This record gives sequence, structure tokens and C-alpha cells, in this order.
Amino acid sequence: SALKAISEDGFKFDSTVVLSDMPSAKIDVSGQSEVLYTKYTEMESVMEVRTSENGLLYTSDSYYPGWKAYIDGKEVPIIRANYLFRVIEIPKGKHLVRYIYAPSSFQNGLIMSFISLSAIFVVGILFSGSKVK
Repeated sequence: SALKAISEDGFKFDSTVVLSDMPSAKIDVSGQSEVLYTKYTEMESVMEVRTSENGLLYTSDSYYPGWKAYIDGKEVPIIRANYLFRVIEIPKGKHLVRYIYAPSSFQNGLIMSFISLSAIFVVGILFSGSKVK
């Protein structure tokens, strides 16, 4: 496992990445790349990435459920790297990469709030015409 690999004596954190899944495309680590952050907050990061070959974009931000990655607006899978961090596959060329934190618990909470408010509204309308004696 990745955790076992990175906990071994002599593991070179500065030059080695252990992935939880294999990339789907052939990766060329000899290519040249450039990354420019244009936005970085606790809920979102946006970067312009330029690479001469298909590669991997490694970020030392925590891997955590709820993060979503997009390349040029299309969602792509996030691969766990060194057990703690994130990697995505980057096709060669110039791309806009966006990470967004959108946990399902937040979306579920919004849905439940909407349903609850709708129910209160309907009950209020139903009972607004009745008179208490």
C-alpha cells in the first residue's frame, strides 16, 4: 500500500510519488511544464498549466473527499499521491485547472433545507385560512 511504501526507511519524498491508482494515459516525466496559480483559497484553486507532454500535476494540498478537479471545465478524477496529496493527469498543451471543494454533505444540507422550508410554506398556506374558535 502507499502508506507502507512512504513509511519505509529511505523513502525519498523529494523525488518519489506513490500513486493510489495507475494513470490512464502514458505519462512522460521528461517533458517540460509550467504552472501559474491565478487563485488560491481554502475552497478553490485555479491554475494555468502548460506542458510539452502528457504528465501529472502534483499538488501538496491534502487529498480529502469533497474535492473535485476540472481541466478546461471538464471534471477529471483525482488520484491520491503519497497517501496525503492530490495528483491529476494533465494532457499535453495549455490548460486551465480548477480544484473546488464541494462536499456532498453541504449539497445534501441545502436540499434538506429547501425541502423543510417548502413544507413549512405549504403547511402555512393550508392553515392560514382556518380559524381557531
